[in-house]
Amino acid sequence: MKKFVSILGSLSLTMASSSLLVSCKWNNDVTNPRDASNNNNNCGSEGNRSRNNVNLERTTSFWVLSVGNANFTFLQNQDHAVIFDVGVGMSGQVNEGVSDDGLDHYSSKASETGNWKMDSTDRTKWVVDYMKNVAHVNYIDAILISHKHQDHFSGLKAIVNNFDVGTVVAPMDSLGLETTIHALSNGKNIKVDTNFDRNYQFMGVDIENISAYASQENLDEACGDNPNSTSAIWRFAVNNKTFLLPGDMQDHDNWKTNLKTNKTPIMSDLTVQNKIKEKPVDVYLPSHHGSANSSQSITFALGALQIKPEEVIISGTTATEYWKGYANALVFPDERPTSELGKKNQTEDPNRGKVIYNIKQSFGDVTGLVKLTGVAPKSVTSVAEYNNIMDYDHQNYTFEYRLTTNNTSENKMIYHNANIVNKYLV
Repeated sequence: MKKFVSILGSLSLTMASSSLLVSCKWNNDVTNPRDASNNNNNCGSEGNRSRNNVNLERTTSFWVLSVGNANFTFLQNQDHAVIFDVGVGMSGQVNEGVSDDGLDHYSSKASETGNWKMDSTDRTKWVVDYMKNVAHVNYIDAILISHKHQDHFSGLKAIVNNFDVGTVVAPMDSLGLETTIHALSNGKNIKVDTNFDRNYQFMGVDIENISAYASQENLDEACGDNPNSTSAIWRFAVNNKTFLLPGDMQDHDNWKTNLKTNKTPIMSDLTVQNKIKEKPVDVYLPSHHGSANSSQSITFALGALQIKPEEVIISGTTATEYWKGYANALVFPDERPTSELGKKNQTEDPNRGKVIYNIKQSFGDVTGLVKLTGVAPKSVTSVAEYNNIMDYDHQNYTFEYRLTTNNTSENKMIYHNANIVNKYLV
């Protein structure tokens, strides 16, 4: 009997360790057990579970909160939620120009911190109040962080300290996250998953991390790249609707220009490319807030499919006086078809700075297709051909995509005139 228990214990240990760790090269406290010779087949958990649709009963919505140049989105079912990125925008100067190229590299993007610097209570109070009083969420099954930039995790402290949270799924660079969470007043018992796996399941929903399908070689190379290029690309299907959330994934490894720079390791991976185009998407959030370096190859892949997205939501804004407290001096979406700088960049790379143009060409000139949680810059509003595809009537809004249940109602977009600046709870 003792021998049998021993065998079971060994088997259990083997099974537990089969979930693969992907550690960035500077993350020395994690050891990657994978044999590089198997890197095409062992990148994370096995299977295609997240391709399965799940039907959730009762009230189910996907929310994109209006938080400036940041991502804070969640899938809600009754009083439970799964959050995909938990950031709020950072303060900065007003910049209503056509691009961000004049800004310094480090002052114009979210800081890459080793200590997971969180935002202040007063700046994050609205997202807590909104989830509790409008979405009526009481329990957070999981928080999934796409990558290590503050505009994707800075609200973590506020959420952990104000809700019961089950699990936090760490990005590829997870160094210091577990210690940070467990030091929070309500974080002691939260599970921190530092595996960069292919599949997860929370709230009964199968969630796929497409980035984890890249080869081990490409994942290792991505670890030393811009954190944007390590972003998890989340995909899940609920009530027969598929959602794609690519974080801040870039096609090229330089945030300012694609000229003479390499393709990012994950987006250059053939398996990842094939995974993206294996099924249509209904709700799509273009990566990197619609910046010039947003991954256009994802848009092109979805556009090549017979069924196109029915909703495109950009979580970003230009840095107007209204948004300067949460826009970090950035201009999103970064569209520049007429500027001298834009002409130069388009000569070097015809896809750079053409986010809205490429959406229109790929998905069609669908009325009101592109929603924006902030304010469109002049480089977009000045282009008459975008007037139809852009939903200018609902700028600065929070978006709720309400999902049908058992075909008893129609899916519909609900517009909430509420954002982190006006602090409305509607």
